[in-house]
Amino acid sequence: MLKKIDALGMKATALCNLGATLIELQQNIEALELLQQALDIYRQIGSRPKEVITLYNLAELYHKLHDDKLAHDFYKQGLSIAQELGIFLKESQELKEKLFNTYLQEIDEKDTRYLIKLPLEERRKILAKQAEKMCEYYQQDREWEDLQTWDELYEE
Repeated sequence: MLKKIDALGMKATALCNLGATLIELQQNIEALELLQQALDIYRQIGSRPKEVITLYNLAELYHKLHDDKLAHDFYKQGLSIAQELGIFLKESQELKEKLFNTYLQEIDEKDTRYLIKLPLEERRKILAKQAEKMCEYYQQDREWEDLQTWDELYEE
């Protein structure tokens, strides 16, 4: 059984690596198929860290395809698993940044015209709520927490 899991894991890794390469070569349909196969295998064998990487690759692909909704969904799934596992890698930070940037793009594209038409006071309220969401986002970041803790220790 262990050999089968190892073989599946190696197959999934090969599929994921090839998918990432195909993204760079702009062979997006083939990349999507391979990455989806890799994701299915990683989920089947329970390899959560590799699942995060594959979700990240899928998000990148959808971002390049200008499907920000799916890109956002895959970034969010990957970030959620990374946080659940306590993974704080460069990729995890990149996921947070991509997720946040995708969120900002959605706001910019959909809401800018709407905001401009609103009276100034209503715009301020909406922007204040968005600022609160941004603060919540950064407060969930471990580096932000570490900085806050360090500041508290330094003040004492």
